[in-house]
Amino acid sequence: MSEWRLAETGLIGGPVQLGMPLEDVKCVLGKKYDSFRRTHDATNEILAFVAQGIHVVVDGDGTSVAGVIVFSPNSVWLADVQLLHQPISSLQETLVTRGFAFEYDDVGLWNPEVNACLIDVDGLVDGVQIGSSG
Repeated sequence: MSEWRLAETGLIGGPVQLGMPLEDVKCVLGKKYDSFRRTHDATNEILAFVAQGIHVVVDGDGTSVAGVIVFSPNSVWLADVQLLHQPISSLQETLVTRGFAFEYDDVGLWNPEVNACLIDVDGLVDGVQIGSSG
């Protein structure tokens, strides 16, 4: 389990960073992962480190991290707010009071300034996507 922190400047904590070389990711998270693409014509490969609760979106060149999707058992914080497993409707209100304007999109709540999407599954935040979704 790891703790991740978001800021207005993007991802500032966690074991994997945007732009990090894939070889470094594998040194940190291990070499045991599954890989897939969201659709048959998607350009970005996604590496699913299931035991760590992390999906890594690989850039178009296949050499570095374009995005990260964080799931349980991790925690993801924005300011003093823990994002995972929270009711998405009340979380949106809380974030607005902290100055973060998240808007609904087809996956959940999106904030382009933070470059993050809170993934909604059955009204709860199931995951937090930072950067490209693949």
